[in-house]
Amino acid sequence: MEAETLPEPVTKGLKALSNPVRQAIILYLMKFKRGRTYKQIYQHIRDSLNIKRTGAGTLEYHLGTLYEAGLIECVIQSEKGRIVKRYRATELSEKLLEAILKVYMGSAECPTR
Repeated sequence: MEAETLPEPVTKGLKALSNPVRQAIILYLMKFKRGRTYKQIYQHIRDSLNIKRTGAGTLEYHLGTLYEAGLIECVIQSEKGRIVKRYRATELSEKLLEAILKVYMGSAECPTR
């Protein structure tokens, strides 16, 4: 008999949101429709969570986990003759957070609105 489990996309989304650093990244990105650069995200996480030793590899891991779960996307744009890579929250991340908040707090209002 096969064990019943949640579909893989659901498991990835829940795993991605289980880490406080990734939660902070998502909430930060949801404030900016155009997205934020790696450097902006790095500075925000370091400053807001008071983490002094966040390595580039650690942030890459967290961004990769969120990306694989479909909670963020990476957009490459040309700005003033330069190529700029920005990360932004997806519609899925907003819907997922709203659903979680509704269940646990009785409110569907997302904290970034």
